[in-house]
This record gives sequence, C-alpha cells and structure tokens, in this order.
Amino acid sequence: MTSNTKPFSKVFALLSDLLGDSFGPDNWTSEARGIVEGLTPFEGDSLGDFTYDDHDGSLTKTWYEGDPEALEAWAGRSPTYHIEVKSTAGTAQEPFQMSRHQLDIVSIPCYCRYNGEILIDPLGFESC
Repeated sequence: MTSNTKPFSKVFALLSDLLGDSFGPDNWTSEARGIVEGLTPFEGDSLGDFTYDDHDGSLTKTWYEGDPEALEAWAGRSPTYHIEVKSTAGTAQEPFQMSRHQLDIVSIPCYCRYNGEILIDPLGFESC
C-alpha cells in the first residue's frame, strides 16, 4: 500500500468494521480503489471517495449519536452519504486542499433538504 492510499484504506476499514456486511469494495467510489491490491479500479462518476446508502440507518445513528433532534429528523429516512477523504502530511490543524468543484457539491441545496425541510446545514450557509 502506498502512502497515497493509506488514508483511504483506513477509512475503508473503519467503515467496514462499523457497517459490517452492508459496506464493501463497491462502496469505494474513487480512483484510489484501483491502487489497492486485490481491488478492481472504480469506473464511473462519483460525488465522494465512498458512497453509502444508509437503508437501515446505522451510519446515521453513528453520525448523530448524542443529538436526539437530528436522529428524530432522520427517523425513517434513508440518506445516501458521499464521503470525501482529506488528509495532510501534518497535524490535524494543518489545512487540506479542496477544489472549488468539491465545495460546490457540498453546498448544493438539495443535499441539505428533505421534502423542503432543512435537516443539516453542513457549512453554515443557511441557504440550504
């Protein structure tokens, strides 16, 4: 494994452990998947390095643990998560790179709404 794939492999392992059989190589939706021995390259368009349809709510429960209002807002819903992995060579306080396209994807209003109701406002835009 190269140092370029290490962060992706760690996130893949973490999500695999957390989500069990509902998460696997097909959820790895970035070019980095093809660099890892034993995995086939990803082909197609993707909004994140990992994509997960949370049909049973397990990732949502983990994401919003300790926030009963958010859990209630998501109850009975099945969000699709598009997870982008960012890393630096430095500490956690070190800035990371994000393209304008990635920022635009994060700030698309439909990613913050469900049937017109604001569920999350990830970057504090209040325009979701």
